[in-house]
Amino acid sequence: MAATKIEIGKDFPQYFKPAYPEEFELFSHFEVTAGIPTVLFAITTWKENGKPNVCFHSWSCFHGDKTAFFAVMGNLYQHTHTYANIQREKCFCINFLPVSAYDRLVETINSNGFETDEFAAGNFTPENAKTIHDADTGAAGSGKRRTKSVCDRYGED
Repeated sequence: MAATKIEIGKDFPQYFKPAYPEEFELFSHFEVTAGIPTVLFAITTWKENGKPNVCFHSWSCFHGDKTAFFAVMGNLYQHTHTYANIQREKCFCINFLPVSAYDRLVETINSNGFETDEFAAGNFTPENAKTIHDADTGAAGSGKRRTKSVCDRYGED
C-alpha cells in the first residue's frame, strides 16, 4: 500500500475544524498537524484572586538527573494566566491524568475565566501536593512548605 502524502501550506486550510473554541487562534495549524504526540497533563496553579487554575497541556518534555528535574513547557505562552500565576507564586503542580479525565479537562478550557474555579468546572478536587521542590533551598518537602501549592486528586477509574 502506498503512503498518503498530505501537504499543508502556510495558509490555513479551510477544511480544518477546531477541536475546541479558539484552537487555531491559540496554536498554529502547523503545531496541530505536525506535532509529535506527547503525553497530556494538567498544570495546576492558583489565580491571583485565589481561585484554582487548571491548564490542560501537552507539547512538552521532562528531563532530569540527580541534580535537577526540568519540565520544558513549550506552549505555555507568556500572555496566559497560568504563566502569570507561576511567575507570581513561583509554584505549580504537574498532574498526569487518566484518559477518563479528558472531557473534564476540555471543560476547563471552555470555562477558564478569571472568576471561574477551574477545579469545580472540571469536577476536580484540590489537594495539597505531596512533595514539592523548593527552588530556593533545593529541599523537597510537603505541599505546606510553600503557600498555595495544590495538586489534583483523582479517584479510581
